[in-house]
Amino acid sequence: MGFPEGAQTTLLTMKLGRTDGSADRETVTITPSPSQIVSTDLNDIREGSPITITPDRSSGTAAVRLLNTDASGYNPSGWTYSVQRGSRAPYSISLPASLGPTADLADLTEVSESPGVYDVLLPASELGSAAFLDVGQTEGTVAAGDDDRFSGGGGGGPSPSGTVAAGMSFGASSTAGTASTYSRGDHAHGTPAAPTLAGLGGLAKTGNLSDVASAATARTNLGLGTAAVQPASAFDTAGAAAGVAGNLAAHAEATTTVHGIANTAALVLTGDSRLADNRAPTGTAGGDLSGMYPNPSVAAVAGVAVSGTAASGKILTATGPSAATWQIPAGGGGATGFGPTVPVRITDHNLSTNPSLPDAPSWTVVETSAGTQFLGTIPAAVGDRVRIYPDFMRKGSHFLDWVVVVDGEIVYYRTTKSSTPPGEGRPSLYPSLSFSFTTSAVMFTITEDMRDADGRVTLALAHQGTGDFMVYAHAAYPFEMDLENGGPNP
Repeated sequence: MGFPEGAQTTLLTMKLGRTDGSADRETVTITPSPSQIVSTDLNDIREGSPITITPDRSSGTAAVRLLNTDASGYNPSGWTYSVQRGSRAPYSISLPASLGPTADLADLTEVSESPGVYDVLLPASELGSAAFLDVGQTEGTVAAGDDDRFSGGGGGGPSPSGTVAAGMSFGASSTAGTASTYSRGDHAHGTPAAPTLAGLGGLAKTGNLSDVASAATARTNLGLGTAAVQPASAFDTAGAAAGVAGNLAAHAEATTTVHGIANTAALVLTGDSRLADNRAPTGTAGGDLSGMYPNPSVAAVAGVAVSGTAASGKILTATGPSAATWQIPAGGGGATGFGPTVPVRITDHNLSTNPSLPDAPSWTVVETSAGTQFLGTIPAAVGDRVRIYPDFMRKGSHFLDWVVVVDGEIVYYRTTKSSTPPGEGRPSLYPSLSFSFTTSAVMFTITEDMRDADGRVTLALAHQGTGDFMVYAHAAYPFEMDLENGGPNP
């Protein structure tokens, strides 16, 4: 027999025993903790019977469809299943509807056993012809008629008597199980006493209204005074006009809490002089502006976001369809020749003690004894060709290479044409213990990762090695390097 339509169930799958096709297969017995599952629509009782599952011989898998332990419309709630795999010790699991249509036994954790809580149990006689159905796959029955849980009056005490007694006064009490104090079936309660004016509290004075022959007495008793006629001045036109005028004057002079306005003095009228003033706006700026009025800042131009800091020589340059930044314009001579040149000349090296540069276990930018680095910076755009024209004298055993530096870090080596350091540097700058020099030009093709935030490229001389080494940068032996931007490749 299948589950009723709409019952909340979950298909529980499992992997059991051996999968080699032998007869040695593990079985699983699943038993609901409560002895009965009762539906709240009062048309059937569901018995909790053990269910034994044997896996498929070839795959070792099995599946069983079970009623959820919190299924809507069923009692008890919060119950559990007991699971026993083969000869192992049994353990309890919860199978709530939140698990969905399927769940795997291996994914469920052990919980404390619980028989659940019943919300309603009625005598089996009120259920009529009940359909019996297990919470799982197998069928079973339950003896409902003689179950002691379905006997008695539901409250634990005797049923009320069928006899009633007359209640001859208002407010007769009714105590459950006591026949003598039940109201009569014909609703007779005796004749109540007539109410009195004294019993009605403050309405006692209304008794004087019965003296309708004396209007003066009636007016006095009602607090209307003794005069039968009010003076005409209270109602004539002049008196009324004077009262209205006085009220209007008081209303016009009031500046607070008039018609719910906290302060009418703050209202701006048509002739208010403040309407002609030049007043600065206030509040948060929007659109292409950001910040607060009256001093917002430009955040975008026609919706294109602007970044960077404006400075002498910089121009606003688009870096994409929706972004622009302040940059120094890139040089470039177009299709022929090379353009702007940046000269570098260093002469602060102290030769009085013939100082040698310190050892450089890893590649480092060369610098003088005064701390001046051998480098130069030139504006360049992506794709520009930048050349170095060096002219200097050196001696010693360190390797040299031309590099690109961004924010103080070497990001590109000319010898390897990448961020990977070379093993022995640039061949034309190979170390020598005697004096040597070089004037050969070196060219870089600029990529985005070679530029800083301002669109500049910094080229430097780097060294790596130990022992005696010097690059001359003295007034008599200057270090010179010209940087030249040739623009993009024609």
